[in-house]
Order: sequence, then structure tokens, then C-alpha cells
Amino acid sequence: MPLYEYHCKKCDHSFEFLVRLSEPPTCPQCGASGQDLEKLLSAPVAHSKSNSQPAPKACPMASGPSCSSCPMGS
Repeated sequence: MPLYEYHCKKCDHSFEFLVRLSEPPTCPQCGASGQDLEKLLSAPVAHSKSNSQPAPKACPMASGPSCSSCPMGS
């Protein structure tokens, strides 16, 4: 079951929701659902085996067609 982030347009609350097929997401603050909710784009978290290396940063140009010109490298 995927975990998604949502923003409620009705009460301006952002929250995470564990999505199940039989249960649509609802705002825990005001109870809004459906078109009142906007699914947010989330960056995945990278975990490393040791604490000596920092986790990689999300690419600021990830929405572009190619990473060949990315300032963070490929």
C-alpha cells in the first residue's frame, strides 16, 4: 500500500495517507475528499548502510526531459 502526501484545498492542511483500494483519502482535519484534495509530488528518501555518506539530494531538474545538462551530475 503506497503512502501519498495530500494538500486539502478546503482547509489548507497537508497530510500523508496510506492509500487502500477500498478507502479513498480524506483530510483528517476537515474530512474533505475527492476534488478538494491535491496529491503532492514527493521525493523518495534514500537510505545508506553507513552514516558516513549523506543521502543524495533530489534533482531540481527531475521534471525535465533529460539529465544530460543536470548541474548535479548524472
